[in-house]
Amino acid sequence: MKIKTFVRDCIPGPMYEKLRRLKSLLLLFVLFMKQDRRFSKNAALPGNMGQKQLETQLIFFSHQIEKGLSHSNFRPGFGSRPIYALGVCLKKWNNHGYSKDIFGFKVATSALKAYIDKHDEIGCVLPDFFNSAFDREIMKDIDASDPSFSGTSVISGSENSSSMKTYSQILNSRVSIREFEDCPVSESTIESAISLAMRAPTVCNRQPQAVRVIFNKLIIKQALTIQGGWRGYEFPPALLLVTAHNSSFNNAIERNEPYVDGGIFSMALLGALESYDLGACPLNTMFDIHQDGFTRRLLNISEEEEFIMYIAVGKKKVGVSHPRSFRKAAETVTTVIR
Repeated sequence: MKIKTFVRDCIPGPMYEKLRRLKSLLLLFVLFMKQDRRFSKNAALPGNMGQKQLETQLIFFSHQIEKGLSHSNFRPGFGSRPIYALGVCLKKWNNHGYSKDIFGFKVATSALKAYIDKHDEIGCVLPDFFNSAFDREIMKDIDASDPSFSGTSVISGSENSSSMKTYSQILNSRVSIREFEDCPVSESTIESAISLAMRAPTVCNRQPQAVRVIFNKLIIKQALTIQGGWRGYEFPPALLLVTAHNSSFNNAIERNEPYVDGGIFSMALLGALESYDLGACPLNTMFDIHQDGFTRRLLNISEEEEFIMYIAVGKKKVGVSHPRSFRKAAETVTTVIR
């Protein structure tokens, strides 16, 4: 007889279940601690500034520049914080002698070149904080940068085709859109997109996802104000909140599965919205304690659910700009094990 079976037979049922729970809680604690150590050691936190972490910072702040450049109501001289941060990071990059052929460096210098070109295009002088942020070497890097790595692109009429798209066409045409037509979105179309996204893979068919579809303008405004990443844009006609139920999972090993399944479902939902010619923009729900609490109260979200993401939804508006968000080459992220 196995020891586990012997113990189970000797211990009363309620006590055995308590012991099983204690074992699960201890395992969960150990796994979270190991995960915490991996993240705190390697993420781009203060004090962790190796090449990979610096590249993360360059890409992060470059995207803020791209978003500012994409505004229809462009505000000259925007971006003092990301400009300053890029100046600091690029100086550290050059001081360490890191390669200037790395993706993040190319994106950053390209974004800054796009910033200069936009001000030149509209006849505005660069703000003083821009000129003071970069030394002569960095300005040479900016001038020599490849414009295709950053900047903005424009939504064209051809991207609003009503014909059914292939999966390849959806992935190649889908972009994050933050400005929409000033008109409502069909509830039935969103429901059709959600129904299509339900075909997304899910671990052991658990299907932990839940979707709130919000049309109430006041609640959309309150939710995105708490979220904090929708500044400078009109609020979208519709807002989706994707969550995942922790109750769909069995043990400590599956502690991260709500985010995995929720992310897979959300990507499928973004593709489904694109297939119905709706514009969309995923928005993070990486909340601090206060944001988490406010959002749960506002939208009546139980503690049993994990936030996955918001998705702003509206009809595509031809002629508006969106961040280019240049992608890495596949071979730079692929390792083949033969």
